Amino acid sequence: MNARTLWLTWVFAHSILFSFHGWAQPYPPGYFTFPIMPGKPNFIVGTMGELRPSHFHSGLDIKTLQREGLSVYAGAEGYVSRVKVSTGGYGNALYITHPNGLVTVYAHLRTFSRAIGDYVRQRQYARQSFEIELVPQPYELAVLRGEVVGFSGNTGSSGGPHLHYEVRDAKENALNPLAFGFREITDNVPPAFDKVGLRTLDAESRVNGEFGRVEFTPKRTKAGTYVLTQPIVAYGRIGLEVLVHDKANGLDNRNGVNCVEVTLDGREIYAHQLDRFAFAQSRHLNVHTDYATGSRFQRCYLADGNALPIYRLGADQGRLLLRPQSTHRLTVTLWDAYQNQTRLEFTVKGQEPVFSLPTLKINKLPPSLAYSVDENTLVIKAKNIKPGANSADLYVQRKPFQLPIAFYRNGEATYLWDLRRGLPDSVSVGGTSLRLPFRQVIPPKTDLVYGNDSLRIAFNQASLFDTLYLSVARAGDEIIVNTPAVPLLDGISVGIKPRVPGWDQTRTLAYLVRGAKRQCLGGTWINGQLNFRTRELGTFTLATDVLPPTVRLVKASADGISFRIGDDLSGIASYQARINGKWLLMNYDYKRGLIWSEKPDPIQPLRGTFALEVKDLAGNTQVFSMSL
Repeated sequence: MNARTLWLTWVFAHSILFSFHGWAQPYPPGYFTFPIMPGKPNFIVGTMGELRPSHFHSGLDIKTLQREGLSVYAGAEGYVSRVKVSTGGYGNALYITHPNGLVTVYAHLRTFSRAIGDYVRQRQYARQSFEIELVPQPYELAVLRGEVVGFSGNTGSSGGPHLHYEVRDAKENALNPLAFGFREITDNVPPAFDKVGLRTLDAESRVNGEFGRVEFTPKRTKAGTYVLTQPIVAYGRIGLEVLVHDKANGLDNRNGVNCVEVTLDGREIYAHQLDRFAFAQSRHLNVHTDYATGSRFQRCYLADGNALPIYRLGADQGRLLLRPQSTHRLTVTLWDAYQNQTRLEFTVKGQEPVFSLPTLKINKLPPSLAYSVDENTLVIKAKNIKPGANSADLYVQRKPFQLPIAFYRNGEATYLWDLRRGLPDSVSVGGTSLRLPFRQVIPPKTDLVYGNDSLRIAFNQASLFDTLYLSVARAGDEIIVNTPAVPLLDGISVGIKPRVPGWDQTRTLAYLVRGAKRQCLGGTWINGQLNFRTRELGTFTLATDVLPPTVRLVKASADGISFRIGDDLSGIASYQARINGKWLLMNYDYKRGLIWSEKPDPIQPLRGTFALEVKDLAGNTQVFSMSL
């Protein structure tokens, strides 16, 4: 058996044990009807396990001819066990439970079938809410195999018309729908390599003489395999990362690759397969990938704090330990769901770094200093250093340490410090000093509060993947907590007491600063302190929203009424429409800022006094009224 067959045998065995107990095989081929144009060629633009912002893609994105309104068919007999209508996320979503215990999910629907749509609309009117989640009784809404249950759309956070389709087991684990043998999809295109990264994992390690990450571009050979043509010299503990994609017949879309294997000198040291995972673990994508790069590099080693059960690992958890005077052959193999495979092979030479400082020129410019944190290592960069300045003076609780130059590149000296030895207060090079904003070491799985009367940051046991070297800087009522390159698991609570009094507490909220944009995080004022939660680190500020939302009439008639609504800062919180004092259902597409009416009785015209009230998150209100 090859590695792929052995891996699938392991996955299938565990699937039978935990999710498909009593079945002869975990995935019954032909059990489900394809949900879009069954029996005809179809195309996938999103695959199972694909890497998305802070989560794994949990199913398939199926093309719908670049339009809305295609019939969506139930995969098998069963009953509607859940219906959800939401502004974001899955939009209009339908969940069908089948006799074998599996659940199929159909998301971003434009509309439901008539029977299901009437059921939902009646309850929206009863609860006076557009957003709604319903759990019908078993077989209250029974469906047959191949029955039309809805029509494809672009609702929720969809980026374009398509159907999001999932298969789940009874424990809410997502399963790869392609494993159920749909003949509507053809794929004989193997995955491809885009980039390879090698990352140093401690302060002593080097790749081509440097600390940090070095990226390489694989070259595809005529035989279809990939090689690295650049020489690679490394030393110490090294992590391998890959940026890869997959394509299918007839499409240019870059889909995800859900199976990767790495061998070192013919021995497997790492493998993962994303054909089954629990939704509760999806946020672990942020440590499955190299979050700090901003790209979707998949680590081929287990990062600290990663609890995903998708790996098969060697003794060193996939990490490479490269010693001097050694040569190693690395092979990385990719598979897609149709067993198409691609292989990359390259050689890494183990060599202890040798550093010699070049002759430095005398210049009148003062040294400029900058710092960053890479895993457990503080990295100090210094430009314009003078002859003789061969070390940096680092102070930890006022105790000095001399750091030699680790390496010198392009007129810049680099100094390294293992933060596990202590949090430094400042660093000085050639008479130029830099204060460092480190405040406290925050271990994972710990309830801990940092702060004082004007600032409070609270961590719980699920906040962190790994140890956080907390850094805090404050300028007025803006605070910087570490950087966005550090992922959070569950999030943290923050409290800011303004230094300048006079804030309008009824309209002042917290915002996460993203370049020129600000994302509203809300917040609650208690004793003059604004308290909020965040699942991202970075720059936070307070801002007062004094302008009400905008409301612009698009169309009004006896058949219906529609508006464009928007807000300049905090965002739309709610809206309510009434006709002759009675609540009127208004659907909402936040991507277009469009709301439109849906009457309780399609035959009855809209007549009388119409009123619309729109509120933003800061409590500002805009009211529109007219006669219809």
